[in-house]
Amino acid sequence: MVATDGRRPARVAERIRDVLAEVLARVVNDPRLRGLSVTSMEITDDLRMVRVGVRTIEATVPEARRKEIIKGLEKALGVIRRELTTRAQLRFAPELRFHYDAGGDAQTRVDEILAEIAVKRTGDAG
Repeated sequence: MVATDGRRPARVAERIRDVLAEVLARVVNDPRLRGLSVTSMEITDDLRMVRVGVRTIEATVPEARRKEIIKGLEKALGVIRRELTTRAQLRFAPELRFHYDAGGDAQTRVDEILAEIAVKRTGDAG
């Protein structure tokens, strides 16, 4: 179902990603969506549905903030789809499904734990 190796879906996905990032930065005026970046893009082979991963530049994001981001994206969906179709020169507006990409949050937590371990080891050695 998800296109990863097809040439056309991959090209369209890349174009959608570029246009979506521009639309989120310059067109959508929702304060909940400031500093948002597109982190992943999965597109079906028929180009009708796109699953979009987004995240903020903040190191850790509480669950309530994540829900507000998704609500903001859903509210702006009409504008986003219209701009996307026009700017990416698509024949039809694909269905967009947004999710918050929490992978960076997990990496940040792992880094914090490793730093704590390093501090404990240097404290034990001294």
